[in-house]
Amino acid sequence: MITKSLLWRIRKGDLPHSYLFGTMHVKDDVAFAHIDKAITALYACRGFMTEIDLSKAQILIQPSDYCIPNGGRISDFFGEKKFHKASLMLKKAFDFDLSTVDRLWPIFVINKLTESLLNEDNSLPLDAYLWEQANRLNMDCSGLEEPEDQIKVLNALDLDMQLKMLKDTVAKVSKFKKSIKSLIQGYAEEDIQLLFKKSSKSLGAFRNLLLFDRNINMVDKIESHNTTATFYALGAAHLAGQKGILNLLKQRGYTIKPIH
Repeated sequence: MITKSLLWRIRKGDLPHSYLFGTMHVKDDVAFAHIDKAITALYACRGFMTEIDLSKAQILIQPSDYCIPNGGRISDFFGEKKFHKASLMLKKAFDFDLSTVDRLWPIFVINKLTESLLNEDNSLPLDAYLWEQANRLNMDCSGLEEPEDQIKVLNALDLDMQLKMLKDTVAKVSKFKKSIKSLIQGYAEEDIQLLFKKSSKSLGAFRNLLLFDRNINMVDKIESHNTTATFYALGAAHLAGQKGILNLLKQRGYTIKPIH
C-alpha cells in the first residue's frame, strides 16, 4: 500500500535525487496546502518539469483546440429542449451558464463545473505558480508532454462518450458534488490512493488515454532526465495505482520515498 504523501523523493542507483509532487490544476487554497514542503524540495533541484511546458502551451495551444471541431455545439447533440433543461439545472446547482461553453468539448465543461465548486484564492493555479517560482530560480523548465501530444489525445476522445459523461453529471448533480468534495478532502489528506481511484472511476472509458498511457509516457521522459536533479509537478491522480507513476518507477529500478 502506497503511503499517504503528495511529495516523493525518487532515485535510480547512484544518480541524483529528484522529486515528484502531486498537484491540483486549480487556484483554490486547498491546492496550496502542502506548498511549503514542495518549495523546499524545489530548492534542492536544478531542473523543473510540469505535465506540459507552460511557455510552449501559451503559444501552441489555441482556444479552438478546446472546441468541438467543425463548429459543433453541445446544444446540437442535446437537442433544444434537453439543452435548455440542462442549462436550468446547472444554473441552479452551480450558478453556471451552459450557453457560454456550448462549443467546448464536453470534458472541458465538466472540468469547468469542478472549478465552479472551488475558490480562486490565488492568482495562479498551483502548477503555474510552481513554474513561476522555478523560473525565478533560473531553473531549466520544460514539460513531460508536448502540447501537440495533449491535443492529439483530446481529439482521440470519443465525442459521444464525452456527451454521455456530461449528461450523467447533469442528471446526478448531488453525486458529482459529493465526489468533488471527496477529492478535495483526499488532497488535503495527501491520500493519493483515493485520488487515483476516484479519478480513474470518473474517467471511465477514457482512463487509458488520459491516465495510464500518459503515465508510461511521463515515466519515459523522467528516465531521459534522471541524470539531473529535477522537480516534477504533475496531477496527483497520476501517482498511485498499479499503473501509476510511482509503481512504474519502482518497476524500472527506482527507489521511492515519501516526504512528510
